[in-house]
Amino acid sequence: MIRALFIASLLTLGLLPATSLYAYDTVAMGSNAVVLAYQRFGDRRHHMYISEDSFRSQLEYLDNNGFRVWPLERIVRRLRTGQPIPDKTVSITIDGTHPSVYEIAYPLLKAKGWPFTVFVVPDKVDQIPLGNMSWEQMREMKRDVASFANNSINHIHLVRPLRGYPPRAWVHYVRDNVLNAQARLQEELGPDTNQLRLFAYPYGEYSTALANILAEIGYTAFGHHPGAISQHSDPRGLPRFLLHRHNSNPKSFANKVNSVALAVTDLTPWNPNVSETQSPVLSVELDPDRPTPKYLSCYTREGKRLEVKWNNKAHTKFTLSYNGRLSRGYSYYQCTSRYLDSQRLYWFSQPWVISKRKQAEKTPEEQEAEEQAKDLKEVSGDDSPNETPPAVEPEANGTTPN
Repeated sequence: MIRALFIASLLTLGLLPATSLYAYDTVAMGSNAVVLAYQRFGDRRHHMYISEDSFRSQLEYLDNNGFRVWPLERIVRRLRTGQPIPDKTVSITIDGTHPSVYEIAYPLLKAKGWPFTVFVVPDKVDQIPLGNMSWEQMREMKRDVASFANNSINHIHLVRPLRGYPPRAWVHYVRDNVLNAQARLQEELGPDTNQLRLFAYPYGEYSTALANILAEIGYTAFGHHPGAISQHSDPRGLPRFLLHRHNSNPKSFANKVNSVALAVTDLTPWNPNVSETQSPVLSVELDPDRPTPKYLSCYTREGKRLEVKWNNKAHTKFTLSYNGRLSRGYSYYQCTSRYLDSQRLYWFSQPWVISKRKQAEKTPEEQEAEEQAKDLKEVSGDDSPNETPPAVEPEANGTTPN
């Protein structure tokens, strides 16, 4: 109360510009958090690796610039209860149980006493021991600073239709997949594991139907689309910044961890699962009680410019469209803009899963066999899988290069 009266008096006397109050209200007193996602660590050439030096430098940046590193569970609890999250709050997550997590990431994070969350695929740990950490190593990590969460039982494309599974059977399969993974985690790592029910979508892919199944069984779910999190964020599909060797230079990292969430109150369509026959037109509404950007620089995941159309003078409604076709598979629209008069960026994105209208369906067994074959190929020494190229990142000025 005293602090609020002090700020009000400064405004009355003209000693504090209104934009400062907005910045204080939106960031310092609001709920704004950044969740980082990693997969592998070291100097190998797989594009999802981040070098040990780069990872160490990123941790030092957080340490030297006043960031709070919170457990992911603490951020989710604040979102669920509506409690504020302090400015410059970051959570560190890791998708998968690659041995480099134990060998490189864990010692560095343990030395700082910083919490982190590993999303686990139990079948991979059980079936490909050479390519994954052991359960005993995870138990050791859990005794220190690590927590563990759900990445599905077998890491297949749950968003896709399954051959031989009509819609109702697919719903039961998804529920069983997630709940079996939860049971396996608690069997190996203790009954207190992932009590808050956190889930990372395999490949970052989800649809409204899949997201609703997760919500119905009590899960908060995370994708791979970039952006910051606020109280306005939908817990069925929260953003994370996925970091790897192609997007880990110091300037890019600083932009990410200092980013601010746009106060998005409505997205149409919210469903990321769309046909490749036409690029989606996205309608976005912003909270009129929050500061809004005067311009937006918006691009596809591949760096193609999107058309931005503001639909009102208050800059609280806009549409995004792309005069072309998005690449089949995982994609997203992303927008950045300067946050007020600061050097920080608003950062917002909407994921898409672009599929053929008549997509070839596969059984879960076929998908899991393909996933295991890919993992075994890497374990045997071929570390250059043919995967989607890295996304294009915004520059420091809030725009994205072509």
